[in-house]
Order: sequence, then C-alpha cells, then structure tokens
Amino acid sequence: MIKLLDILNEEFLKSIIAPGLYDIGMYKNPKTITRMEPYIRGISDPKGNLFVVDDSHNLIHRDMYNLLIDDNLIKNYGKDFYLIMHGGLLIAWQRVKSTNTFKLSESYYSYDIGELSQDKDFMNDVDKVRKKNSQYKFELKKITDS
Repeated sequence: MIKLLDILNEEFLKSIIAPGLYDIGMYKNPKTITRMEPYIRGISDPKGNLFVVDDSHNLIHRDMYNLLIDDNLIKNYGKDFYLIMHGGLLIAWQRVKSTNTFKLSESYYSYDIGELSQDKDFMNDVDKVRKKNSQYKFELKKITDS
C-alpha cells in the first residue's frame, strides 16, 4: 500500500504534456514507484540523485535529459546525451517490469558490463545512487538481458 506521507515527501519536479495530451509526472528521488508504470526510465547524476518519469512509452532518456537541463534541474554536460551517458557522467536506468529493481537501459546494449564495473568513477556514481535511493535495487545488468 502506498503511504500518503511518502508521496507528499518526494520531490515532484514537473508535469509534462505528452503526445496524446496526458500528463506525465517527473520526480527526483521518489520514495516509491509502486504506483508508476512498469519499465519507467530513470537517470542518475554524480550526486546520486535519481530522476524518473512516470511513463514508459513517450519519453526516452535523451528527452528526460533535455527537460532536466531546460529547467536547470541537472547539470548541462552538453547536447549529446549518448556521449554523456557513455562517458559516465550520467547513468541511464530502466525499471524491471513493476518491481523495485532498475537495470542499465537499452542504450548500454553494446557495452561490456565487466569493463564498466571496473571503472572507478562509474562505480562510485552507482554506489551513490544506491545509497541515496536504498529502497530500490540497482543491478549492473542490461535491461535487454531481462
């Protein structure tokens, strides 16, 4: 059961009008995702913040990044989100079905996860998001391997 206090304590960032004219909520470090769609997308920053949108169909990670920088909610690392993500500045996550588990997004399909796990900066950022959002499990596996 969703606790009303958890919903009120999380940081709602904005409402986005998506194609089809319905609202999508964007959240920072949500206390719970149980009420959200399966396979939602998330981005974590080097501070361990997790940004998610309650939508798994209309917004991709690049769209999320652009919305976050447009509103000065995240540092602007440049225009090429995939270069930024693959450079380890931000991490793109995707929820596994309706669970509390996130795996690396489909954008990491060509990556060797063993090599990523040897990158100290990348692992430091993973540890930070795990610590700040300990109610979720962040697996170093690709969502495409689910």
